[in-house]
Amino acid sequence: MLLQQIMESEGVMLQHNRTSGVILSNQSLVLQKVSRPSAGNYSCKAVNEQGVGFSNEVRLEIMYAPACQTELSGSDAVILAASRSEDVNISCEMDALPNNLKFYWTHTNTVGENSDLASEIYSNDGSRSLLRYHIRSEEDFGTILCWASNSIGNAERPCVYQLVPA
Repeated sequence: MLLQQIMESEGVMLQHNRTSGVILSNQSLVLQKVSRPSAGNYSCKAVNEQGVGFSNEVRLEIMYAPACQTELSGSDAVILAASRSEDVNISCEMDALPNNLKFYWTHTNTVGENSDLASEIYSNDGSRSLLRYHIRSEEDFGTILCWASNSIGNAERPCVYQLVPA
């Protein structure tokens, strides 16, 4: 006869709380309103007069659209100083799951004109993209934006890089 059943997430005992979306019922765990912090390893511990038994852990992953890593660290824009005739390498990293991302880059020059940057000048590797940008004239300074998308959706905001004369 089952005396006690304990559900755990990352080793922390879960409490039944319908308001927060944790429902323990009939030897089952129901999670509602899941979000990124809900991800982790879940397990069950059962206790009866014979002893204690443990279930295998089940990994819960929450998929989400890309978010700029510099934005996650609280930075609004990365300032990059460069000179004319210089190549600038800009690395853009996104946090996402799944992390097989499609990237695209845009540039707003000092006159305020927007343009998409050619895919030939950047490379992608999972959650990171590397742009090799050549500064030819004063108009090449300005703002460069890195955008990404995955099967869940598009980044709400881009990674922002401000190119200024050195």
